[in-house]
Amino acid sequence: MLNRIAIAWSLVVVATSTGSTPPAGPVDSSLAGSLVNPTTVAVRAIIPASHIINADGSKRKTSKGDTTVITDPCFYRVVANVKAGDVYGTTTYHEAGAVYSVSCPDAINIATGRTIFATMGYVFAPTGVAPVAPPPDPGLLAQQALAQMTVPNPVIHFGPDPTQVAVKIPVQLWIDNPGPMSVTVTVRGLSVTATAVITSTTFTMGEPADAHQQGSAPADPLTCTGAGNPTPTPGATGGSRTDAATCRYTYQWQSTADRTAGTAKWPVTAVANWTVTWTATNGAGGTLTQPLTPTQTTNLEVGEWRSVLVAGPGG
Repeated sequence: MLNRIAIAWSLVVVATSTGSTPPAGPVDSSLAGSLVNPTTVAVRAIIPASHIINADGSKRKTSKGDTTVITDPCFYRVVANVKAGDVYGTTTYHEAGAVYSVSCPDAINIATGRTIFATMGYVFAPTGVAPVAPPPDPGLLAQQALAQMTVPNPVIHFGPDPTQVAVKIPVQLWIDNPGPMSVTVTVRGLSVTATAVITSTTFTMGEPADAHQQGSAPADPLTCTGAGNPTPTPGATGGSRTDAATCRYTYQWQSTADRTAGTAKWPVTAVANWTVTWTATNGAGGTLTQPLTPTQTTNLEVGEWRSVLVAGPGG
């Protein structure tokens, strides 16, 4: 589901802060749930009284602060009130205001539906100005986008005729290519788009390197650019077993029943190698290193063409 993604890592602190106070730890390190986009969650934020501004622009005067419902999904707690010239931690503040600890929705517990908050760091806001949560780490949002991405298993094709594949005759290989696939994740005003494309496909053709040798290793796999090549090579016959440039493979061994545990077909496996890049609205970007390699296996009968001498007219 695109709005719920499983995670295996603990909640972490995003180290973004205008102050130098030490960041707090995770709120719930035992979470086994799913991240969601929290930008539409409405929660209560605790803000000092001097920071609550009425509709007419006047400030609300109370000594204990106030609680209000806002669209910002994060909690802000004052950890220090500062005056101009005050030093808090190692930071000197040049105007009066407050340093806030910021906790934002980071996950939803699937079992309970409870929103789980994690400390995102510390921010400063001048007196009379509402605090704003630090932006999330775009790299983490890219990871979330990747986790939400679903790419199809490869569908293997053989050419020019999959019913007439034979030894010593090249067969073209390719898989379906759905084109670039993108997922965008937006959290607290920062959007990250992850885009995946098939950069190569690896085919394992099922036959052994030497069918006459007991326990022979499998023949070397063939890795082709992109999704392979459905276009036959004119006049292609024989040659080397693998040809990555044209994405064709030449079988050396017929798929007889005694070689294939009775199936009379070689198992052909294709691994689609997707490369995922990401860009963020703050200008950041990069390439994710996690593998995105869906796999599919199908069976292919490989025969053998033989020449037969036929007597011509006259015997």
